[in-house]
Order: sequence, then structure tokens, then C-alpha cells
Amino acid sequence: MKKALGQMKQIIFSGLGRSVGSYLIVFLVPFLIVSGIWYKTSTDSINSQVELSSRNHLLQLKSSFENNLLQLNDLSHQIPHDVKLTLQMLKHPYYTLEGQQSLQKHRLEGSIVDDVFLMYNEQPDSLFSADGWLDTKLFFKPLTKKTYSSQELSGFLKTDVPKLINLSSQFTDQSNRLYYLVPLQNADQVTYGTVIYAIKDSSVQKLLDESTFDDESANFILNSKNQLLSSPGSNQYVSYMSQAKKAAKIQNNGQLTIKGNRYLTQTLSNPDLGLTYVSLVNPDQALQNINQVQKKFMFFILGTLLFGGVLVFLIGRSNYRPIQRLEKLMAEYDEEDESLGDKKPLQVHERLAGFLSENKELHEEIKKQTPHAREQVLRKLVGGRIKDEAQLTMLLEAVHVQLKGKQYFTMTISTREKGLNEFSPLHDILMEYLQMVRGTGFVGYATEILSTQVIAILIAYDDPTQLKRITEAFYNDIFDLVGISPTIAVGTPVNSLVEMNRSFIESLAALEHSFTIKDQAIVYYDELREEPKTTGISYPESQQMKLIQSLTQGDFEVASETIHWLVEYGIQQQGSVNSQRIYGFYLVNILNKFASGVESEAAIASAEGAADFQSLYDLEPQLLQIAESLCALVQATPQNQESQLKQDLFAFINEHYASSQLSLEMVAEQFQLSVSYLSRFIKKESGKTFSKYVQDLRMEKIKQALIETDRPIKDIIREAGYYDVSNYTRKFRTLVGVTPGQFRTLNKH
Repeated sequence: MKKALGQMKQIIFSGLGRSVGSYLIVFLVPFLIVSGIWYKTSTDSINSQVELSSRNHLLQLKSSFENNLLQLNDLSHQIPHDVKLTLQMLKHPYYTLEGQQSLQKHRLEGSIVDDVFLMYNEQPDSLFSADGWLDTKLFFKPLTKKTYSSQELSGFLKTDVPKLINLSSQFTDQSNRLYYLVPLQNADQVTYGTVIYAIKDSSVQKLLDESTFDDESANFILNSKNQLLSSPGSNQYVSYMSQAKKAAKIQNNGQLTIKGNRYLTQTLSNPDLGLTYVSLVNPDQALQNINQVQKKFMFFILGTLLFGGVLVFLIGRSNYRPIQRLEKLMAEYDEEDESLGDKKPLQVHERLAGFLSENKELHEEIKKQTPHAREQVLRKLVGGRIKDEAQLTMLLEAVHVQLKGKQYFTMTISTREKGLNEFSPLHDILMEYLQMVRGTGFVGYATEILSTQVIAILIAYDDPTQLKRITEAFYNDIFDLVGISPTIAVGTPVNSLVEMNRSFIESLAALEHSFTIKDQAIVYYDELREEPKTTGISYPESQQMKLIQSLTQGDFEVASETIHWLVEYGIQQQGSVNSQRIYGFYLVNILNKFASGVESEAAIASAEGAADFQSLYDLEPQLLQIAESLCALVQATPQNQESQLKQDLFAFINEHYASSQLSLEMVAEQFQLSVSYLSRFIKKESGKTFSKYVQDLRMEKIKQALIETDRPIKDIIREAGYYDVSNYTRKFRTLVGVTPGQFRTLNKH
């Protein structure tokens, strides 16, 4: 018996027993106390936040609506200065049309204006609109069935100060359309007429909808008689607010009860316009959600405590053994574990959780950056910028590219072809398909090269006899996928990946050659070499295009080999000295044209000096010198389409990062690109999505301003493009771990 009690005591006071006991004692009682405090604090906080949010949204409604009215005041002040809208001009049959056009322009400039009318005191029985003259009685006919004289009707429209009215409410209790009346005054401030703006119901409705923040709130606009001018559609409050006596009571109370429901009320007034803005919000809905969460949370905790206590006690011994092994393993790597004592299980848990969390974050970040890094490696590979095989192998493994085979070649597809440009959805489909293609005996990866407007497909394969089969399989798959037949140009196979740029240059030359021929779906550079001999002086076009493409890519190694081939070809094919000189001028002209295209005055001068040669052997060193300088220039200043777009694009984003109008669609329109293409390009160049890039850029600007300046934190956040300072402060703390103020203090010290 004593032995059994001793074993039980050992279990209870073991590491597992202490963990369970401390959990029950230390956690449960404080949890109940903290939960009660949390619930009370949350309730008060919700009420306060609801009231503050309601006030802010009501201020937003008042500001937005009255700013629109101020805009109409400004428009009205322009009318007396418009000669076309004087009464004398409008009476003239010839100039009436010009007056209509001018008034139409004023109408379009008012964002909330549905129509605009002019009433002149000298002619009160008629109104002038963008459609011409309108009888005043005809204007009032839809509003009342009672008969009024023209003088009486025009009296409703005369005013010496701007005011907002509901003409229908002048005759009935029903609300219809709002009209904003602004007096027309001459230079002596004498009123001689009225501008009548018919306000769009949809515009006011939109302002009301935008100023509400959930389904349990609503905003209203009342006139000086407490009549409802506008409301956010049909809801449970409208019938109540439509009664002027009840609406008047709201302005004297901070709370209101409608059908047993409690509502918080907020009001703002503008005596000049005779307007009252009213907000109703039901805070009980938010509190109800807290109650539901609290109850579920309590039931879950109690159930977990009961079930977990029994289960942990029964299987504790077997489950605690892995923890002991972890303690031992951690102790081997950290000598401090030997002195942890009773805290070892807790320390092991925290350290293991931290390791897993860091590993997960690192894995996610690597996963996000891998496509971007893969694009960079593939573009460097086809550009011939990686010459070390060991380095290339390491880079390919890092970005999960498995280009393994006995031979390699490059295929290119022009994006200038109809249906494959960056604006076409087929372009995105094709690029998605070509990211990684695997087949029998081969594997391929694609990257888009904007500088040459091509899609380059890098192929590794084992059987040298299968090149045409692989190419034809790609052609058929592309046709089945996008429904069009693009021209595919194929470079010569190479035996090493570091030589892949040679095949790429040759495929570009073959693609350029394909533009001069028709009805040839696949063009092989090897087949272009078999050029028929012609009488007289012959110029091998395939080698010419290869030379131009090697210069374009800045690859002097390929350019020098091509120049040597062209010189040897000229010596062999051109028998006479004069023929060789003519052929030599042809070679000089190729380099001279390219030098002119890249605006290299030194290369142009060298080409002019090289024209005075005696033989092709003498010419070759001079051609190589010119080609070397051109390749060096291209490598030093790669101002191609792709690099220029990258420079301009990110410069534009960095300049407008704080603008509230900045969006992927706005940038795409600015650079005349499709949204999908722009999104892919930004991801390819930065490794981030557009929104993540802007978010990180704004964060860096905020951090920089916090450290380098003493300006108020709210001003720094707003200038970075965030207008909800409190919300962004919480987001900053989530991302950085501290508040902006704490970040400033820590980094300044």
C-alpha cells in the first residue's frame, strides 16, 4: 500500500503532474477573474467605439454633402460671368443654342446634379435649362395639383442666400426631390435671378450608404421642419424618421428606444442651410456577439479542462517520454539546460515552438521568393552571364530548376505575334503552361525576355535524335492550349548549360529569319546554314542575324566567333580581291548600323576607319575591336525595353506610394499594360505582389520618418497613405512587434 502511494505521489509531483496541477490552479481562477474584467471592459469599449464611430461617419456625411453644395456655389458664381447665359442672349433665337450648351457644361461639372435651371427675376414665368425654355407652371406641375399663378410659383424659387429645399414638401408632406437654390448676383451684389440645381437622388443615397458602417446603423438628413429629406433606402428606421414629431425628439436625446431596441443617436446641424444630420446605431448587436463568444469560450475551456485532465492523467507517462528525450537532446546543444531544473519542460516547449514558427515563416518566405529568383537565374543563363558550371548548378538547385540532360537547346516564340502580346489572355495562359514542362526524355523551363519580346524555352534532353520530336510536341501542345500556331525558332544544341546563350542567340536569329518567310511553323537555325550558292557576291543572312543578336545580347564571345566565320566564308567564296573588298564593306556596314542604333560615336568612327582595309585578314582584327566595344557598351548600359520599364515602373510607384489613388489598375493604365501582365512583371522583378510591395515601401518610409524626424506619428502615418491612424497603429504593432512610438524610442536610443 505504501509502495502504491509512493508511486502515485511520484506521478503527481513529476514533471507531467506539476504541469497539469499548475494549469488547473494558476490558470483557471485568474481566467475567470480576467474574463469578468474583460467582458466589462469590452462592453464599455464597444459602446464608446460605436458612439465615436457613429460620430465620425456622421461628420463624414456632413462634410461630403456640404462640400458638394459648396461646389455648386462655386459653379453658380461663374454663371454671371458667362456672356452666353445672360437673359438678353438667351432671348435671342440664334444664341439660345449656345446658352443651352454652356448650361449643359455647368450641369456636367456638378457631380451630384441631375439637372440645372435658371430663373431670371425679369422673366419669372419661364425657366431656362439645357433643353431650352420651360414654363414655370410646367416645372411645378408634377409637384402639386393646386393652381398657382406664375408670380406665386416663382416666389418659391426666389432667394437671397443659398438654400436646400424639397419643393414637394412645400405643398404636401411627401418627400420627393431635393433642389438647391443659389442666388444669381451681379458685380454690385444685386440678386437678379436664381440657379436651381436638381439633386440626384442616387448621389445623396450613395453618400448615406457610404457613411454607414454596418447593417445596424443608418444616417438621415432632415430639414428645418424635421421633415425627412433623404434616407438610406428602406429599413426599419425610415417609418419612424418620416414622422416629424418623432424625428424632433431624437435631437434632444442621446438614446432612443424603437420597438424595444435601444439605439444611440448623434446629430449635427447646419443652421445656414437648415439641415440636420441624424445617426442611429444599435450597440446591442455588437454586445450580443461578445456574449455569444464569451459563452462559447467558457464552455470550451471548462470542457477542455475536464476532458484534458482525465486524458492527460491516463496517458501522461507514455506521452511524457518524448518530452524527456527532447530535454536530453536540447541539453546536448545548450549547456544552460542543465540548470533549468523544474522549468525544463516549459523551456523545451517554448524553444521548440519558436523553432517551428521560425522554420515555417522561413519556408513561406522562400516559397514566395523562389519564382522571382528562378526568373532571374533563367534570364542570366540565356544572357550568358553565368560562366562557372559549379555556380550555375548551385543556383539552379536553389531555385528548384532541374535542367539535366546530355544536350541543351533554346526555343523562342515571339510575343509580337497576334494573340500572344502582353494584353492577350492567351499570353498568360501560355506562360503559366510553360513555367515547367516535362516529357519523355526531356524537361523545359520558360522565361519571358521583354527586351527582345520573346518567350525563351530552355530544354534539357538525353537523346540527340529527338530534338525535332520534342519541338513538334511543343508546337502541337501550344496549338491545343491556346488555339493559335505561333512560329517556333530553334537554336543549335550545345553540350553544356553555360553555353545555352549560344543556342538562345541562334534561336533569335532563326526567329528573325522567320519573319521573311511564310508558312513555316518551326524554323531551325541549323537548316538556315545550308544556304544556296548564288552567282556573284553572296551574303549569309543566318550568320548576319546571329552576329546582330550576339551584339544585342552583349555576348562578345559569340560575336567574335561569328565574325571569324563570316571572314573565312568571304575568303573562300569570293575569288577576286575586289569581291572580297565589297564583301568586307558588307561586314563593316553591319557593325556600323548596330553602332548607329546604340548611338556609339566611337564605334561609328572605328567603322569608318576600318573601311580602308587591304584584305579580309587585315579587316578581321578591326571588326573584332569594334564588336568588343559594342558588347561592352551594351553590357554597361542595358537600356532595353525590359530594364527601362522596370526603372520607370518602380520609380513611378516610389513617387506615388502615398497616394490613395494608387492601385494596380491605375498603374496599368498609366503604362498602357494589362493588369495581369503588370502584376506578373512586378512579381517577377521584385519577388512580391503589388500590394505587398506598396505595403513594405510605406512601412520603410514610416520607419525612416520615425527614426530621422520628430514629427507627430499621426502625420507620418497619414503622409504615407493611411488615413485610419488607429487601425494602422494596430497593424504596425502586429507586423513589427511594437507600436510606432515604441519603435521610435527603441531605434533613436
